[in-house]
Amino acid sequence: MRLTCPSCAATYDVPDALRPARRRIRCSACGMEWVAEPDAPADAAPPAVPPAVPPGVPPGAPLGAPLGAPPPPRPVQGVPPRIVPPSPPPPPRRAGLIAAWIASLVLLAALAGGAWVERASVMKAWPPSARVYKALGGG
Repeated sequence: MRLTCPSCAATYDVPDALRPARRRIRCSACGMEWVAEPDAPADAAPPAVPPAVPPGVPPGAPLGAPLGAPPPPRPVQGVPPRIVPPSPPPPPRRAGLIAAWIASLVLLAALAGGAWVERASVMKAWPPSARVYKALGGG
């Protein structure tokens, strides 16, 4: 399969095993990205009549180019294009996960509030906590 960069006309021979089917391709010569279309099936009929060459145009000259125009740029050989894989879609946000975070924060706030309200009982049961409550201004 032959791929041609639409920007710089560099051509690449890609093995059929690596044939891209509607994949993003990056040209290694100019860096442009484009979407490679799959080839037409081999059994497709060729055009019925080739376009006529106007008189005075040398054979092999590109059609539509003025006489005396420079030849098209030479294709870059040997460096295959880099096939850019499609990026995966972002994972969906789950409402249950957000609710679990909110419930965890409410529970921690309730525990801290209860420890503050019952600080006398906590200091009696665990005397080293008196230093923490004193540092927080409640001892």
